Amino acid sequence: MNFLTAIIQKIAKRLGLTLQPKTGTKTDYGEAMSITATLCEGLTTLTLMDSTCDIVGDSARAEYLNNVKDYVWNDRLTPACVTSLGTGDCLLKPNTDGVNVSVDIISNNNFVITESIGNIIKGVIILCDEIRQKTYTYQRYEYHTLKEIEGTPCVIIKQFAYNNGKEVPLSSISAWADMQDEIIIPNVTQLLFGRIKCPTVNRKEPNSVNGVPITYGAEEAIDYAKEAYRRFNQEFSDKETLIFAPKRAFKVDEQTGEARLPKGKERILVKLSQRNDGDGGIDVFSPEIRDASHQNAIEINLKMIETLCGLSNNIITKPNETYRNETDLKNSSNKTYAYMTKLRGIIESAMTDLMYAVDVLCNVNSVTPMGDYSITFDWSDELIEDTTEAFTQMLQLQDRRTMEDAEVRAWVTGESLEAARMRIQEINENNPVDVMM
Repeated sequence: MNFLTAIIQKIAKRLGLTLQPKTGTKTDYGEAMSITATLCEGLTTLTLMDSTCDIVGDSARAEYLNNVKDYVWNDRLTPACVTSLGTGDCLLKPNTDGVNVSVDIISNNNFVITESIGNIIKGVIILCDEIRQKTYTYQRYEYHTLKEIEGTPCVIIKQFAYNNGKEVPLSSISAWADMQDEIIIPNVTQLLFGRIKCPTVNRKEPNSVNGVPITYGAEEAIDYAKEAYRRFNQEFSDKETLIFAPKRAFKVDEQTGEARLPKGKERILVKLSQRNDGDGGIDVFSPEIRDASHQNAIEINLKMIETLCGLSNNIITKPNETYRNETDLKNSSNKTYAYMTKLRGIIESAMTDLMYAVDVLCNVNSVTPMGDYSITFDWSDELIEDTTEAFTQMLQLQDRRTMEDAEVRAWVTGESLEAARMRIQEINENNPVDVMM
């Protein structure tokens, strides 16, 4: 049991809660040379590239939420996805000073679910903050739960502070002195955060609400890949060129009588036998390096990792250059695209829930007047879509009068449909068609 788990168990026992255990998984995500992290970053890039999210609405609230969305989409979503895939789960938890909003990424290791129905979390304990002062380490935890009070649905947030494992008052730490021990927010139907749970199936506990890392089950292949890489580099080191030269080729140390090697030339060695020193020459030991076989071993293990993770190749492996045509190329990415589609659906839910949470905080702090808004997503299909083929299909639909000019223009330029219609109207007005031939 680690220190964090022990404190969370103390909080759960005090509140009479039951913790939902997490599947023990070994991952190299936190290591300096991490194959898991590299895979997560590559897949996240493919998932989010050329894709957009927008908050739609004419109200001041919609404008405020759109600014928060820009911050999250551009600055927080990529590390959140990498964290989710690498650790199995993460929360996007909003914080506010009454006007501005920040979003903390809570990794799978820093929260424990206490109550849920399906994938909907109804109770959770979160490690939210940590402060170090001299020899003391202070940690702040929050317990979030949904309760109905006198017929009104509410979110209740209780806060706890610990110093080296012992509970202390929040007021004893200056940074948290103004915080309340308990906050009740009425008229709220869900907990105030977004959640990105890794899509990988928890094969050991399929009914568990907790997520597992994307490399769950690929631990042995990761070890083999790293061992193959270590052997590759070890062979380069072991087979570095050696030069054997007779003693007379070196200056002799007057005190020891030993040959003195040039500085930085430790791979030059003195011949042991000096009987024929007069005729001795310089010998070079430079064996062949089996770089191809070592590279193949690394590549085979990396491909196995991608396969075990339910992905196509080419994320952490070399691109395949033997595709017969574009159809083969697109088909080769089907597994990755299917995984990305699941992840994108989870991201949509997380962003929707996060914007709901920020909307609630705006109401609590009266940041802007209440107003309607909606959230939309536009995901890129570039991984499997041939843009030339897609454009040809659009032109065919246009010829059959089943797609308007503005839709084609919007697809090509990336502008909104309304902007495309206005631009086409301007072009037609400036360049009227002469019908008299």
